[in-house]
Amino acid sequence: MTTLYVSHLDYSLKVEDVQNAFKTYNPKEVKIISTPIGYSRGFAFIEFATPQEAEKALEMDRHTIGKMEIKVQKALPKEETTTERKMNRRGFKGKRNTRKRHLVKGTNEVTDNMLFIKNLPFAITEEKLKEMFSKFGVVEITLIKTHRKKGNVTKNNGIAFITVKTAEEQKKAIAEMNNFEVEGRKITVAAAYKKVENKQTTKKTNEPKSLSETNVFVKNLPFTLTDEGFKKLFEKYDVVEATIVKRHNKKLNVDRSKGYGFVTFKTAEQQKRAIAEMDNFEVEGRKITVTSAYQRAEKKEETTSN
Repeated sequence: MTTLYVSHLDYSLKVEDVQNAFKTYNPKEVKIISTPIGYSRGFAFIEFATPQEAEKALEMDRHTIGKMEIKVQKALPKEETTTERKMNRRGFKGKRNTRKRHLVKGTNEVTDNMLFIKNLPFAITEEKLKEMFSKFGVVEITLIKTHRKKGNVTKNNGIAFITVKTAEEQKKAIAEMNNFEVEGRKITVAAAYKKVENKQTTKKTNEPKSLSETNVFVKNLPFTLTDEGFKKLFEKYDVVEATIVKRHNKKLNVDRSKGYGFVTFKTAEQQKRAIAEMDNFEVEGRKITVTSAYQRAEKKEETTSN
């Protein structure tokens, strides 16, 4: 065996850096594995001229290169992955799952201006995040939160998405902030993926949509808000109908709010007033978003019958 697998690499390292770190062992070739747009995945393969040199280079295990302590081990033959080796030891047999873990062809692609961050302290705020990433040209920050029924509270999941201005700033943020310690926790910073619609979905998405002149879409509603309370919020704008979107919980046999709803007004003028005055209005500690709703597409049968 003349090839070694090196993991836990600092994301900012280049091929020359790894080559220099292993130069005592005469590496023949260093290959850092990267994403489709050139970001390091944090591991590499190093090939040596002889098995003896590869064996000797195992001494580098747990050495620090850059900011990270690396892990060095013999590379597995191509026909056997780590998962397969574990399964074989346990007596499992079967075909390997060839689907890639992070990128499924035709469904996801890497963004060039968005960051995915995990392992954040649960007490962190968007203001603190903005301060941490301010030098990378932050455009928008979204902290992912979960509403907990017990206690009726919304808590951070320790995950966030940050949009930056350019691909260059995204790369810099990944290189500098991945494994950065925040309140005793090492955060992970990577390029975010975006969902790519399949042909059928894209066709629907590309169909022209028109905004309604009398309907609004309202999101970030408190989960405890009732239909009556929702309608009362907008009562001064001549509401025709106000509906909170819900999902049915089969186990408890109850309907629970999804945190958003739709309101229909009598006139376009009332709709405009409601958007102007109620967008960012605070309801039970949450700032709601109010925008024009899209008109529902009519079914072909209905169109032809008219």
